Amino acid sequence: MVAGGLDSGTTANAQEQGCSHDPTVAALRECVDHAFAAGHIDNEGVADSLLAKLDAAEAALDRGQPDVAVNLLEAFVREVAAQGGKHIVEPHDQELIEHYPCLGGQSHQV
Repeated sequence: MVAGGLDSGTTANAQEQGCSHDPTVAALRECVDHAFAAGHIDNEGVADSLLAKLDAAEAALDRGQPDVAVNLLEAFVREVAAQGGKHIVEPHDQELIEHYPCLGGQSHQV
């Protein structure tokens, strides 16, 4: 497992996906923090909910439960998609979603 990544192929997958950021749950958490601080996420409750999912995914990885982490990251993607254009300014919703394939997950389009 790669520091917070989903599998040993995470870095290679990130390069294949054209990701310019560190492919970790922690890096995605930093993006959510930044988006909230910059006003791209305009509701603290939405930001807190997204961060809680990422914290739980990181904890699942730490416990050696990658399947649980994937489920939590997919819930993160669904919430971002649902909040896009509402409490997450477009195109920042898509930018957050684009992190998921970089972590080794399946690509999602909304």
